[in-house]
Amino acid sequence: MALFTAGWVFIAEVALNNADHGAVAGGFGIIIVYFIISYVKLANMARALPKETSAEDEKAKYKNLAIIIAVEVLAVIATKIALGKTHHDNLVIPSFALITGLFFFPIGKLYNRTFYYFVGAWMCLMAVVGYGLVYQGVPAYWPNPVVGIGCALATVANGIRIIRMGGITTLEI
Repeated sequence: MALFTAGWVFIAEVALNNADHGAVAGGFGIIIVYFIISYVKLANMARALPKETSAEDEKAKYKNLAIIIAVEVLAVIATKIALGKTHHDNLVIPSFALITGLFFFPIGKLYNRTFYYFVGAWMCLMAVVGYGLVYQGVPAYWPNPVVGIGCALATVANGIRIIRMGGITTLEI
C-alpha cells in the first residue's frame, strides 16, 4: 500500500504545485515510512508461517491477479489515449481513480476480502467527486488534489487494516 499511497500523494502534490508547502507529502510520508517498516516486519513473519494453500491454488490466484492487473493497465492506457485525443485531459485523474476503484471489486472477490469492496466504492466515489468538480467549473488545480488525497486515504485505510490483521502494533516497530 506504500507504493499506491505514494502514487496518489504524488498526483495530489503535482496538482497542488507546492501550494500546500509539502504538507500533504509530509503527512502521508510518515504513513508511507510506517507502511514500509510494517511490510518488512510482515514479510519476515510470513516466511516463518507454514503454507496454508497448495501450489496450484497459489498459481491460479496469481494468474487471475495478473489478468485483473493487465485489464486495469490496458484500461488506464486506453483511457489516457482517448481523453487525450478528445482534449479532455482534465478528466484523466478522476478516470484513473474510477478504474482503480473498479479494480478493487474483482480483487475483493479473488481474495475474499470484504474491505476491498469498501475501498473500491470509496475510490469510485472520489472519481465521481472529481468529475463533479471538473464539470462544475471549479478551477483546474482543485479536482486532482481532491481525488489524489481521497484515494490516498483509501490506500492508507487498507494498509492499516492489513497491518492490524498481521498483528503488528506501533510498539513493535
